[in-house]
Amino acid sequence: VQSDEEEFDPASTLERAKSFLHDVFDKMKLNVEIDEQETEDGFMLNIKGGNLGILIGKHGQTLDALQYIVNLAANNGQARRIHFIIDVEGYRAKRTESLKSLAKSLAERAIKIRKEVRLEPMTRYERKVIHLTLQDNPRVSTHSTGSEPYRYVIITPKKPGSK
Repeated sequence: VQSDEEEFDPASTLERAKSFLHDVFDKMKLNVEIDEQETEDGFMLNIKGGNLGILIGKHGQTLDALQYIVNLAANNGQARRIHFIIDVEGYRAKRTESLKSLAKSLAERAIKIRKEVRLEPMTRYERKVIHLTLQDNPRVSTHSTGSEPYRYVIITPKKPGSK
């Protein structure tokens, strides 16, 4: 009798993920290349090709949905799961930088007007970027509120002298 540990094969899970993506892209008539990069808990799959904006969608919503489906398809029926992050032409890195810049400028605005600033609803990942960017700023605090998919971040200025 084999244990789950012996049966666990990250390479075959990776192949299932890539095969699933290639099937989707074939049906969409998209000519793409998929580069893989190992991460702490899985793989980053970066999709390269022409006219791939359709895979990103508004604020990466389509990309997030594709990532969710790939994770379900690749890990189906396995005791241990591998996490797949799907990116298109470096979109996630660009979006992260954009969110960091937004967080800093809105924090300055909250301080200047001495009122809380509410951001638009974001994914869990995007909210995390905002929180992490501002966590060491002693002049503001952040928290998330609302229910998915309308959960959003609020940046609140701290009163001078408070912690």
